[in-house]
Amino acid sequence: MKAQGRCLCEAVAFSARSRAYTAHECHCTHCRNWSGHVWAYVCVRWDKLTFTRDDGLVWYAHTLKARRGFCGHCGSTLFWRRNGSAKVDVSAGAFDMPTGLRLGAPSFPENHGDYYGL
Repeated sequence: MKAQGRCLCEAVAFSARSRAYTAHECHCTHCRNWSGHVWAYVCVRWDKLTFTRDDGLVWYAHTLKARRGFCGHCGSTLFWRRNGSAKVDVSAGAFDMPTGLRLGAPSFPENHGDYYGL
């Protein structure tokens, strides 16, 4: 997969190369609090992610183990990266369509919100 992506206001724009054609969905409490619902993402190697614009990119260290990237201008949820990892999770919704992605198995389904089923 080679795809372009961006935040809502385009202050963060990127291209990504990945062998993955599967988007994952995370139902953990952190992702639900951060994104407002389920967070869908694609795992990409960090060295295969190229920023064409990043002046809006802000990283938030939400735990001692990982950081979340978002646009500081429009607030778009964009990235999750474990500290020191060679990979980064990229919001599936940030990619330009068509993506060709297929949704895979959910992560942490036992933590899904009580207002929706799986």
